[in-house]
Amino acid sequence: MKLTVAGVNKKIVVIFALTVFAAALSAADGRERPATEFRPHSAYALLEKLVRIPPQLTVLEVSSHNKRGVNGDADWPLYKDARSDDVIFDAAGPGCIKSMWGTAFDPNAVLQFYFDGDKEPRLRVNVLEFYQGKNPLFPSPLVSYEKRGLWGDAPFAGNSFVPIPFAKSLKISVKGESWFFHIIYEKYPYPAAIETITGREERSGLLDSFTRLGEEPFDAGEPRAPISRLSSMPAKRSPGTTGCFMKDRERAGSRASSSP
Repeated sequence: MKLTVAGVNKKIVVIFALTVFAAALSAADGRERPATEFRPHSAYALLEKLVRIPPQLTVLEVSSHNKRGVNGDADWPLYKDARSDDVIFDAAGPGCIKSMWGTAFDPNAVLQFYFDGDKEPRLRVNVLEFYQGKNPLFPSPLVSYEKRGLWGDAPFAGNSFVPIPFAKSLKISVKGESWFFHIIYEKYPYPAAIETITGREERSGLLDSFTRLGEEPFDAGEPRAPISRLSSMPAKRSPGTTGCFMKDRERAGSRASSSP
């Protein structure tokens, strides 16, 4: 079919009118919802970051894996330093450790943290006290020390999810036996504005997400955003379970429509 100029112009006018109408509806929709009605808990900010990938960020890991490519991953540090200590982490900054794991601990072993070219460790902490949350820089529940296996006399594992940022460099050595370890960290492009850990970092959202594991990131009784604005928040779930956002949204919408 051949379109005339008048027909094309008419089609453009219709599309333009629909666009203006949609924009007006969107603006009106925004005016109907005051900003004060939606007050998510501090952990909600962490959820928003899940869909954002910072530019030029690299996620790396180091571990005690057997460097020969065979079984037997115990007691494989990255190298031994001039003090004959096992080095389990050594990286240039700017960066940030996101998690640390270990098992089969030497109860007398001491973790030593060298920040930004330190000649002496800035922080020294017994490995068990580190994972048991006895150091104020590494509080529970961001760290844990739990029985996780059946092998050996002390089948315990330690986990730390305390962010450890470093501006220039970080080396972690172990005075004693290092045995098993696994560390995940992020590397940022230079010169990223990263401040080496001080202990004054804002961790309220992270602490809240661990304390309220499996719950919605809201306080009881807080005003909630309408279902359409929340984009299908799930119902409360137990740790390790999954659910369908759309099903939760449909059920919530059904309850809302049936209420007086």
